[in-house]
Formats: sequence, structure tokens, C-alpha cells
Amino acid sequence: MSLTDPHLFTILVILSVLAFVGVVIFWPKMAKGGFRSVLLRISTLVLVNLLVITSIGVALNNYGQFYSSWNELLGQKEKAPLIVDSPNIKVSSADLSKGKFTKSGSVTIRRIVRGDISGITAEVYFSLPPSFVKAIRSGLKPRNDYPIFTFLSGYPGYETAWIKGMKVVEREDDLVRRGKIPEVISVFPQVNVAGQFDAECMNINGGPQVESWLTNDVVSFTNQWLGLTNRAWNIVGYSTGGWCATMLSLRHPVQFSTAASIAGYYRPAPAKQVTPEGRARLMSEYDIYRTMRDSKPPVALYVVNSTGDRPSHASTNEFLKEARKYINVTEVVLNGAGHNFNAWKQVVDPILIWFGSKSVKIAQ
Repeated sequence: MSLTDPHLFTILVILSVLAFVGVVIFWPKMAKGGFRSVLLRISTLVLVNLLVITSIGVALNNYGQFYSSWNELLGQKEKAPLIVDSPNIKVSSADLSKGKFTKSGSVTIRRIVRGDISGITAEVYFSLPPSFVKAIRSGLKPRNDYPIFTFLSGYPGYETAWIKGMKVVEREDDLVRRGKIPEVISVFPQVNVAGQFDAECMNINGGPQVESWLTNDVVSFTNQWLGLTNRAWNIVGYSTGGWCATMLSLRHPVQFSTAASIAGYYRPAPAKQVTPEGRARLMSEYDIYRTMRDSKPPVALYVVNSTGDRPSHASTNEFLKEARKYINVTEVVLNGAGHNFNAWKQVVDPILIWFGSKSVKIAQ
């Protein structure tokens, strides 16, 4: 049973209750003297506590969608289907056969990408629309005008949270069917590439070069593999991913001209492993307030402000007060919403539609 199976929590709660009731009923029989009785009592108490703790953990994961599988929870990656070394590889029918299709005909494909600029080797998932798939299967060159949507996870978190937790590919299919957005190519790059080190999408001196990974390597591989000419991308993230999307857009407005931040924050929060000197450098280099004042980047930003998410709400209010002076900002307020997927799911469709409208205008 998968970690995100809706029945898992129910089963664990039932087992916890049954185990607790069993301990209460049979405790007198287990209260006899002797080593075996002591060992039995210890074992049953450990079992009850383990079930309760696991139930709470699953409930928290369902609430925040931190991990989408048991492998992710345990820090284990599935075996990579291919390590991409050659810059000349193009998407093929063989790649499609390894992907996962939706009912509408979109396909999600997992690749392992080696970044020449960043030195990072990590996962990137791609969602390709039905017309792109049809062209590849027919041996034709796909259209070159698809809008590109990019999705960033929070920390801790995995890129698959957008695919499995948010169901964003199915949402895109539905919006395309209803004429709300054009067909799009979606990119889900791995953001957390250094284990327990949260790089916050920045280039860390002597550490992971995540900004270069996202702005150079992922973009270059996508364009080369799919045969696209470079154009402005749309980028969205939640929590830490919200900070990443905003920061990358402001620092790289030509590449990411449109961004959305869901329950994000707007000042860098360097990992505790970073030295005081390194922290000071990052706080200065990634001061997006100064970037806005100095550069007034030509970007459009969609900000989701959850009033029940106190840290994000305070940071967002501070940011919006300043951002409105320099850039195009759209704010959406979620009254009483907290820091969790249940709150964020309600803004996914509006963000995709907003991206679609911006992409159409850019294409024209």
C-alpha cells in the first residue's frame, strides 16, 4: 500500500485502537511474573506506541504532502532508467514507451540529467501533451510554440509531489479540454539535490549550485531533448519553492518572465550548515528587495497569501508592500488557510489559467 493511499491512515487508526483495546483486555493475563510476561508487556506497549506514532506521521504527511512514496520517505531513489550524458539525445518513441500516460493522452517521463554548468546530476520529470506525443510517434517534428510550465517543490519535498499530490498533469488535461489553457509542456525538476542540506535554489560557495542547475542545465537539457528554441518559461513553487520561483524570476526575468508563489517567503534562509561568512554573502547576494529596486525586472508575479499560515503571511505582506512599487503583482488571499496541500490545491487551476493567459500573450 502506498504512503499516500487514502485508506492507509484509516487502517492504521483501526489497528491502533484494536491494539490498545487488546492491551487493556489482556493486561491482567500479561501481568504475571516472569521474564516472558515482562517481555510480552514491553512488546505490546511498543506496538501500540508504534502504531499511534505511525498514524500521526501519515496524517501529517497527508496534510503537508512532504513525501509521495515510501522510497522518498526513506531517502531511497528508484533505479534511474537512464543517465543522460550525450547532449545530442532527442526524445523518441522509446522514451514515450517508458512514460506514464493519462486518459487524455499526455505522458509523464522521468529523466536523469547531468548538469554541465552546476555539476549536479538529478531527476527531471517532463509532461508532454497529446499533440507532441502524436508527432513523435508519427516521426514528425513537434510544434515549437508550446508554453512551458515549471513546478518547484518545497523542503523537504520531491518534484513528484506536484504530479502525485497536486495531480497537476490531470488538471492541465482538464483545463485544455475545457479550453481554459493551451496545450503545455510541464517540467518538474528536482530542487532538493543535496540530501539534508537545503540550498534554497541558490548557488552555495563550496556547495550545490542549484540556481545554475535550474536556470542553465535544466533549461538547456529541456530545449535540446525536446527540440525547442528557448523562450520565457512560467515557474511556480510552494513553500520554499515559492521563494525559489520568485527569486529565480526576479534574478532571471528573461528566462522566467512569469512566476507564482504559493505560501512562500521572500528572504533567503540559508541552511544551518552554511558558515556565518557564507550566510552573510547569501543574504546580500539574494536580497530580492534590492533586485526589485535596482533592476525593476519586467516580470509578472502571482502571490498566494494564506492568512492562517502566520510565517508566510507576515513575509508575504512585507514583500507585497514593496513589490507593488516595482513589478506587476497579482495577489490571491486564502482566508484562514494554513501551510498544507489541502489549502494550496484550490489555487492550482487559477495559477495554470493565469500562466496560460500570459503565455498566449507572449506567443502573440
